[in-house]
This record gives sequence, C-alpha cells and structure tokens, in this order.
Amino acid sequence: MSGRFDVGFSRTKAKVAKVAKDGMEGALWPSASHAEIPLEHLMLCWTPGVHVMAVLHPDYDDNGVLLDRSDLACSDGWASIGDMDRMDKLYGVLGEIIVRDSVSLEAVRRALSYCPEAVRLGLAPEPPMKRGGLALCRFSQIDPDGRIRGPFTS
Repeated sequence: MSGRFDVGFSRTKAKVAKVAKDGMEGALWPSASHAEIPLEHLMLCWTPGVHVMAVLHPDYDDNGVLLDRSDLACSDGWASIGDMDRMDKLYGVLGEIIVRDSVSLEAVRRALSYCPEAVRLGLAPEPPMKRGGLALCRFSQIDPDGRIRGPFTS
C-alpha cells in the first residue's frame, strides 16, 4: 500500500497544487526570485494578462512553475551570445510581454528592477530594497544570503 503514495510530495508541490485548484487570481506573486539577477542569468516568466517575474536561471526552486511562459536565460544559445545580442533579445521579449500578452508595464518594470543591467539602462527603477529597505513582496522574507523565500519554496 505504501507504493501507492508519492512520498516525494513536498511542501512546494502542495502549494502549487493549492494555487492550481483555487486559481491564480487570488495568488500573491513576487516580482523576483532573488535580490539581484544579472542579465546573463535573467529568465523572465509570465502569464499573459496576469503577471511577470524575474527568475534566476537555472530555476532550481521552481519559482516560475505556475507562470505559463518563459524566455531569455532558459533559451537555447543564451549563454553563448554577447551582451549586445542579449539586450536585443531582452527588448524583443519585453515587447511580447507588454504588447502581445498584455502584462502591465509597471509589473514588467518592477520585475526588471532586480537586474542591474536593466536598471543601468533606465529600463527599470532601483529595486525596492535599494529604495529604502522595502520588502520585495508582501509575503517574502530575504535570507541573509539574499535569497528570497517566495510562495512556492519551503
């Protein structure tokens, strides 16, 4: 009888299952998985018309698991292209997220604020933690090593 149960059902999977059951509208979404995400490791995950999140790639903690789409660092060849080509791709993906998929510009800028290169280029404001110690999101806690505990991590 013990073989019938998934002993690997973690707290993360339980939270994902709960949000999948209850729907995404009531979920509280973070803007980023980490306090700082360099462009070479930036993966944008989003659900059209709902939310966008900056995630450190590789996403070992499944922070973007409930979001429908992802691009940038998770794309084939991202690691081998230069900084200028990465910026070109970033602009293209931002167009897709904002124009095609109707995610608000404010949400995109908030997510990009955790990428230092995007802040330097003026695409996003400084992240909240650099603007006066504000929390990154309502339910997050920042560990001493800068790791953000989001809704889908244990």
